[in-house]
Amino acid sequence: MIFKCKRCGICCKNIYTAFSMATDVERWEREGRRDILLQLDDVGRMWVDPVTKEPIIGDCPFLKQDLPGYYSCKLQHTKPTMCRNFKPSKFNASNLGCKGYEDAK
Repeated sequence: MIFKCKRCGICCKNIYTAFSMATDVERWEREGRRDILLQLDDVGRMWVDPVTKEPIIGDCPFLKQDLPGYYSCKLQHTKPTMCRNFKPSKFNASNLGCKGYEDAK
């Protein structure tokens, strides 16, 4: 069965243990992406409240709802390596509740 992304955003919701890599931080510094850098803690954990540095529980703060039920990434062109390397699998899809393997053609 082939995976077909339905842009449900489930893979970007309820993120608890996301980390940036040094290369991500260096790239964001070069790009002047203070909006991203402010949401990292001292050990590179994403995403934290810029003021309290407490972890954000819930959706990635850069997840954008385009239409009801359809999402996109505000960081598409500079997204973290962790997100870029995310490979949908049947196991991950079923654990997350993603419908990407249902009736994919």
